[in-house]
Amino acid sequence: MIIGGQNWKYLGEGSYNQVYRRGDKVIKIAKPPEEPMDDPVRAARVYNEINSEENGYSQAALYAGKWVSPYIKGHETSPQQKVEYILKTYLQHGRLILDAYCTGNLLFSTSTQSVVCVDPGLAVKRGSIASDNYWYSDSDWRKTFKEEMIGWINTYQKEKKYEMALPIFMIMALDYIDRNIYNQDLQNTPLNNILSLGILLYFYNLSQMDHTRQKINLSFDVISTILSSHDDLYTSIYKCFKNDNQEKLAEICGTYAGAQSLLFFAQSFSEKVTNLHCTEEIVATML
Repeated sequence: MIIGGQNWKYLGEGSYNQVYRRGDKVIKIAKPPEEPMDDPVRAARVYNEINSEENGYSQAALYAGKWVSPYIKGHETSPQQKVEYILKTYLQHGRLILDAYCTGNLLFSTSTQSVVCVDPGLAVKRGSIASDNYWYSDSDWRKTFKEEMIGWINTYQKEKKYEMALPIFMIMALDYIDRNIYNQDLQNTPLNNILSLGILLYFYNLSQMDHTRQKINLSFDVISTILSSHDDLYTSIYKCFKNDNQEKLAEICGTYAGAQSLLFFAQSFSEKVTNLHCTEEIVATML
């Protein structure tokens, strides 16, 4: 394809973009209809924000009304690398990469020996106009996206590819924390505690979709305990996922129901209770 007077070779495409390569650069062209999240100016800016030049990354730029970025020589990242990158990006930049679990979005660069987000279109951030319009306020889109994530987790579980679900658990947990908890010190929260919350959210949603499943008590005090625990709860919770043992998970959650909550939840919900020992029903409206 001729772009800007230069010949670019077709490389591939995803759900939202077609990708062409010329030398050590790739150019991405959004498929119609182009959404604000795929605006070239935003894409280049977010790419440069989360793939910092200080860490050895070459930067993205605008070209012929499109955006170009370096061609990454490397390979697909492991699930654990994805989990760590998702958390790091959220902690450092406040951005949650909603589709980081998808194949081809996070690559391990052999030149920089680090993970690169090559498609930042769904790297959302509270307070950003595009993100607020297409994630934080669009409940229908959120519902559809959550159903897709749950569908992928179900697939990984059936195929016994359990580790593949870990990045999705991290995304689900961080999204919940981002929208509902004001004072969680994630810098000092063990990564496995966050993953544990993600697994609980997954099973909670399953019980809401299938009422024959054991109900999960996901009250605020349970969430607070899971995030702040110094015990190795993750091993037991992850085992419940691998064995699809919702009954055992419900038992674990029941152990911590009624514990003192140390977290400050969203004001609109905390107004409904007197001491943050909130019911599961209130929590459900926040998922």
